[in-house]
Amino acid sequence: MRITPELIFRSPAFVNALKLRELDLRANKIPAIDENLGVTEDRYEALDLSDNHITRLENFPLLSRLQLLMLCNNRVARILPGLGVALPSLETLILTNNALARLEDLTALRELDGSLRQLSLLGNPVQQRPHYRLFVIYMLPRLRVLDFNKVHYTERRKARELFGSEEGKELANTIEAQGTFEIGEGIPGSSAAATKKTDLTDEEVQLVKAAMEKATTMEEVQKLENALVTGILPPLLVQSEAKTAETESGKMDETAEEDE
Repeated sequence: MRITPELIFRSPAFVNALKLRELDLRANKIPAIDENLGVTEDRYEALDLSDNHITRLENFPLLSRLQLLMLCNNRVARILPGLGVALPSLETLILTNNALARLEDLTALRELDGSLRQLSLLGNPVQQRPHYRLFVIYMLPRLRVLDFNKVHYTERRKARELFGSEEGKELANTIEAQGTFEIGEGIPGSSAAATKKTDLTDEEVQLVKAAMEKATTMEEVQKLENALVTGILPPLLVQSEAKTAETESGKMDETAEEDE
């Protein structure tokens, strides 16, 4: 069902628990944002579009009073530029349980940095990306709450350290500039145009991802991302894997001797 003047006029409107005037458009099988929202004449401070079929954030009319936007349980996979102009007062954006999968899918949110203070991306595949939380904090330095967890000073500092280096700035700029950015692009010695399929085993992939989480410099992150693309483990990880295998083999030998 499209957003029509008739749908808007018959939908519930009330003052919510936050004392904001809210329009409830939940569960109407709405497939897309429609400029017919302009029929509201910017009367509402909260808008609930949860439990619909929306795939893209776009086409918002100017809603200068809107402070709270809820889009839980949709299919949002793209956020297009223009939110900053259309929603200049937006403080809270709830995108829980959608389909945002890549860091570059989030870069249009930078337009909201002047007003946005709370953001939820829980239940989106992008949460599994290495350094996802630090990237969002770096991109939105005024954000206070991310995924219902307070943003701490130490996280802001880590985000600046990680993405503030020359290598980090280059990678952050690449992510923001290219809507088709893939892991490996812009990394010397790698080719994102090549097939993404690697020869790494599931155990090796988990080893690389674990190392990414512990990485402290963009150089380390880039080397590990390159390993996922090329299928070639960095020497240190090869040594680590060998030591782990040796340890496990030793334990098995000890167990066998005890059984004898």
